[in-house]
Amino acid sequence: MPKDQPPVPPHAARALRRLKQWQKATSEPRPVVEAGSSLSADDAEVPTLRVSSAAYQCFTHAVDHPRAVQVLLFEAKVIHSYAPYSLLRAAVQAAGEALWLLDPSSRQERIRRCLKRAYENVSKGKEFMDLSGLQPSGRPHHERVQELRDLATQHGLDPNGVRGRWSTQAQLKYVEEVVLDGKVALAQNLWQICSGFAHGREWATLAS
Repeated sequence: MPKDQPPVPPHAARALRRLKQWQKATSEPRPVVEAGSSLSADDAEVPTLRVSSAAYQCFTHAVDHPRAVQVLLFEAKVIHSYAPYSLLRAAVQAAGEALWLLDPSSRQERIRRCLKRAYENVSKGKEFMDLSGLQPSGRPHHERVQELRDLATQHGLDPNGVRGRWSTQAQLKYVEEVVLDGKVALAQNLWQICSGFAHGREWATLAS
């Protein structure tokens, strides 16, 4: 380490080493879902969506954003007052979503969450297209929504429930209470304060 560079705190060094491993995992060809696993069975039930694809999409985003923070702080050596919080917010949100998708022991519940995520994706995509005036590619919106409703019905799920409110905070609350067994209550707080900085809210500065 150069003499003019301050030492990296141990907890940050551990995080950077782990991030390097995750970055390597996402820079290699996408891993194949293990045959005979619960996840492969999930994918077989909803082959047009694939639970594994949804989770991997979240995972890659959860890795890419903190990697950008690492490059900014440790390689470019540029310190911005607020920009890193926006990047970390996206990382916390994506990581929480991946855990929320994969954690339930019930296949039906994992599929329900995958369908709910897909509906949110389709809905927000339509909002963007309508606002921008662009013409959507592929199937029209109503066909994609009907497919999700049909899949929900096929798996004994309420189609209207799949269309219910999407809440990142509820997902992070689930991660804290169920996945982490209530031992670490940081996900919601971290996401909230990063959101505060990302949206220019004074309370975030006062609370930090």
